[in-house]
Amino acid sequence: MSRGKSQRRRTGLLGLALALAATSASGCRNRKRALAPVSFDPVQAAQLDEADRHAAPVWPRVERQILANGLLVHVLHEAEAVDLELRILFPTAPKANKLAALPTAVAALATRDEIKRRLRGLKVAVVMDSGPGRIELRIRASQSDAATVLSRVALGLARAPNARRVGILLQAETARLRQLDADTLASSYVVARLLDLPIEHLLPREAGADPAAVERAWKLFSDPRDAVLIVHGAETLDALSGPLDEMAERWKASSPRLRAPVETSLERLRREVEAPRKGHILDAPSARLWVLEGAAKSAKGGGQLVLGRVIDTSTPEARARARLAQRLLQQKVDARLVIHGANGTLLISHRLSSKDPLTSIKRLVDEVESLSKEPIQPERLTQAARLWLGARVVSASLDGEDWTGLWAEAIDLSLDDESIGLALGRDAAAMLETTSAELQEFARTWVRPRHDEGGWVWALAGADPEIRAALDAALPLEDISFD
Repeated sequence: MSRGKSQRRRTGLLGLALALAATSASGCRNRKRALAPVSFDPVQAAQLDEADRHAAPVWPRVERQILANGLLVHVLHEAEAVDLELRILFPTAPKANKLAALPTAVAALATRDEIKRRLRGLKVAVVMDSGPGRIELRIRASQSDAATVLSRVALGLARAPNARRVGILLQAETARLRQLDADTLASSYVVARLLDLPIEHLLPREAGADPAAVERAWKLFSDPRDAVLIVHGAETLDALSGPLDEMAERWKASSPRLRAPVETSLERLRREVEAPRKGHILDAPSARLWVLEGAAKSAKGGGQLVLGRVIDTSTPEARARARLAQRLLQQKVDARLVIHGANGTLLISHRLSSKDPLTSIKRLVDEVESLSKEPIQPERLTQAARLWLGARVVSASLDGEDWTGLWAEAIDLSLDDESIGLALGRDAAAMLETTSAELQEFARTWVRPRHDEGGWVWALAGADPEIRAALDAALPLEDISFD
């Protein structure tokens, strides 16, 4: 079986702008109901022969169960596995209106530290990271310590963060706010407007960040009724039933919930959003350029410009074209892509010229639109696809070939739980089968800031007043202060 890990853009917990910004559909759980185990049919190797040769794994039998505390568990059983890999996905985007970035980040870091403390004496690695619309806790341990690790992790998640540790983290993370750069500010604002998220959910703000806010954030983000646990190891779901039952007994939600449980990963992790449908860059109807003041260091030159839009990624073919478009754009501009289910977020970041900012914008837009105009040699397209897929292999080697990360990535690419096992293979095959004509048609529809279907949002941060004045004569501007 080949292995690989998705190419995922990692950000710090205070840089939640891209990682916590994901469209999804939220749901509610009943804390008392436990569902019988459900097994997904194993994927037949013949279905993925071609994709498997290009870092798309053929999964073993994957078992799923909702525990008595509402936690949804996926067990990836590999009899030869030496290590135990755990990854808990805590959705944040569905709770965006209640989760501010700074208290949530501090609560996550304090929870990580508490779990590390409880796992002392064991050979483990604990990492708290971020993914599309969620916080992720990853733990690697010896397979022989599975029962102990699950029990202690549950205890670490069941107790509110240590007050002294919260105070230290709040002080440290608040100090970091003064170092916020223009790119983070502009990217956060663009993502917030694209995905209809409160800016406070993405951008750390000192106001209202106190120990009480951290505890409220902890209660929300760590609720097991909303979380997904992915386990990869040598034991089956049945073999892990005892430790998992103990985990459910120790880690419970802090408040009751009367509504029926949501049984799928996708409904737990995603939040429905209607993306903007109007707005071009430069040409009419022109999107308003948001000029962000304060909370960002002045960038060298004319400031940091970020433009973005939500694009269709509802099929393997659309995702393949979106990735290839980003890969080819990256050769000319700073282009970033985050895929989360049926939609992806494309961001393009650019430092403006201080001498002629308007011409700098026009050149950037021309570079982006050239993807839909210039002929793309088939060899160049194949190379881009293989480089992207090959990067998974390299990343897997550096990250210990963690299957839980691959499974989380597959969840992001799926439209229902039953297709999770096929997602990476279908996407790999689609990337290798995309033609130049198909990619150009995709670019004409989604990656032409002047002329496509619209839906662009752009923002400028760290610009001097002279730059703003120069642009004001030619573009519709609106100032936003973050002081």
